Amino acid sequence: MKNKINKMNFKCKICNHENGSDCALTRHLNKMHKISKEDYILKYYFNNIHPLCKCGCGNPVKILKSYPYRNDFINHHQTKGDNHPMKGKHFSKEICEKKSKSLCKY
Repeated sequence: MKNKINKMNFKCKICNHENGSDCALTRHLNKMHKISKEDYILKYYFNNIHPLCKCGCGNPVKILKSYPYRNDFINHHQTKGDNHPMKGKHFSKEICEKKSKSLCKY
C-alpha cells in the first residue's frame, strides 16, 4: 500500500510525469514548470487555500515538502483551548497536594 501512495505522490499533477522519488518530483517541478514545491503543494493539494492551525487561532501552518504536506498545528498550539489534554479534567485536593510535594523534592 505504501508504494502505491508514494507512486501517486511522485506523479506530477501538472503534466502527469511519473517521478521515481520525491526528490525527482521537486527537480521536475523546478526545471520543467518553474514552480517551487511549496507553491505546487499549495495549489494542487490545498486549492491555493493555506491550511490554518487547528487550535482556532487562525494562523497559517507550515507547508511541508512531503506527505501529509502540512502540520495540523503551529508549534505549541496543539495544547491550546479545546485541544489541551487537561481540558475538563480536575485533580482532587489530595492529588494536587501530592504533586506539589513531589515538585518540592528537587
